[in-house]
Amino acid sequence: KSRYGVMAWKARVLHLARKIRTERNIPPYRVESLDNAFLGQVSKLSWHQNGIRMACELIEGIGVPVVIEPRLAGTHLDGAAILDIDGSPVIGLTLRMDRIDHFWFTLLHELAHVMKHLSSPGDAFLDRLEDHEATEALELEANKIARDALIPRAAWRRSEVAVAPTRQRIMSLARELSVHPAIVAGRVRRETGNYRIFTDLVGFHDVRRHFPSITFE
Repeated sequence: KSRYGVMAWKARVLHLARKIRTERNIPPYRVESLDNAFLGQVSKLSWHQNGIRMACELIEGIGVPVVIEPRLAGTHLDGAAILDIDGSPVIGLTLRMDRIDHFWFTLLHELAHVMKHLSSPGDAFLDRLEDHEATEALELEANKIARDALIPRAAWRRSEVAVAPTRQRIMSLARELSVHPAIVAGRVRRETGNYRIFTDLVGFHDVRRHFPSITFE
């Protein structure tokens, strides 16, 4: 059942992406416009109150529609990076986990796939990010690119957050990097494997409200 659900969801995302391209007059995608500097630019938008919408618009500005399409029952997808038959990249997000840290990590993860891994029309990465540790090389690479775009490795290493996380240190590193505190708190939870800590900082129920026209389950 879930395999058909995933296929139906993917078909819907492609359909909506084509519609968005036409309606919003999205420019053709140029490979050189997506690099590490662009990923850094996207992650810094998390600092803004309306950064979630701004990020989607910025990404569409380089020719990649970002489609928000809730998952279908029985599927556990978080996001996807797909190369349409005409060679245009598309990002789909389900917002299955309505959490700020999860939104930014998923978005950057899919952007990493677009930047590095989509090569032939029809290529697709359909990702379920939270429930298992990735083992495939390309997923690990996309995770690493997303992690480093949100919090550069050097900044994480020299920060006290990495060794002795406190609320104050999380806020301080977020300010220093101009990223949402949820991103730092989410990284701490992920690295420690303890998802019971800093729950008040990861932005539960704070993403879907940015998309009032979409009905979530």
